[in-house]
Amino acid sequence: MNGPQSHRLIPEDLTLLRGRLLAMPEVFAFADEPELAAWVASVGLQREFGTINDELARFVFDPLTGTAIPAAKLRAELVRYGEAVGVRLWSKEHDRLEIRLVGLRALLDPRFSFREDGTLYQCVFFPASLAKIAALEDTELVIVRDWALNTIFGNFDPAKSYYQTNFWELENNDALRFARLLEARKLPLLGTHDLVAHIAGARAEAWPDLSARATKVRETLERYFGTLRAPTIASLVLPYLIGVLLDDLAQPPNYGAIGRRVVIDQALEAVASGRIDPRRPFALTRFPESYEKAVQIARDSNLDALALRAKTAVDAIVAEIHSHSIVFRAS
Repeated sequence: MNGPQSHRLIPEDLTLLRGRLLAMPEVFAFADEPELAAWVASVGLQREFGTINDELARFVFDPLTGTAIPAAKLRAELVRYGEAVGVRLWSKEHDRLEIRLVGLRALLDPRFSFREDGTLYQCVFFPASLAKIAALEDTELVIVRDWALNTIFGNFDPAKSYYQTNFWELENNDALRFARLLEARKLPLLGTHDLVAHIAGARAEAWPDLSARATKVRETLERYFGTLRAPTIASLVLPYLIGVLLDDLAQPPNYGAIGRRVVIDQALEAVASGRIDPRRPFALTRFPESYEKAVQIARDSNLDALALRAKTAVDAIVAEIHSHSIVFRAS
């Protein structure tokens, strides 16, 4: 058999794929639905490659000049090889590529990515194979239905950063959903962020601590929200901060990062103490500016007075939420 063959989906194919996805449970594993999961992940990767949402492009270099290849010069397509579906990334202007990201070369299909002399000329990924590789590190790759519907099958616009979904993530309390995934040692594969930030370089040794921390986050948020189905945006800001930093901790370069852990703990304490009542009818008029400061402290390598700075930043977020919220009173 020849190498992978280019494959193009027509709009009707995407409609059918979306319909199949709609019929699936909220989270399903590659191991359980390998064909559907591979299609969803491949489409997600292919759509992001070469756009401003491409988190892989900055690691693709020209080995002759040592400079990064501009994303605009990279091309991507879906490919089929027998029953397998995947995605191919290459550059028409470069016959050799260099990947400068720890762990990513191990995810490439060696048959179709490297020449006989070992040089890399294109990047071919088969998501079903990625799931098997991840399983060797005690990691189960999954598709999160609603995330896929919102991004891959939503209003995808390659000119918009991250599909402009940050507010959607906040409003839908994705921190809780992500915590549940990590607690079960699961990672989603829907796009380049998942591939580059989480799966490349993943190590089984990180899971005991990461899973335990995710359990703490899940338990705290479940107690906080209880049976409440529609929390106020005001009550979701701190959980959103926790989710962003938990995502950081699930990235191999950040495993065990002290700054993230300390800020998460401070935010969890504020949540657990009910400083923002999720049942009180708050209408947040402005997103807290202190949020970015808290993220900066968490990601800063300076650990001096870390606990105090983290607490101060979280306190400032709480204060801003109260000062920039309108409380609706029953008539």
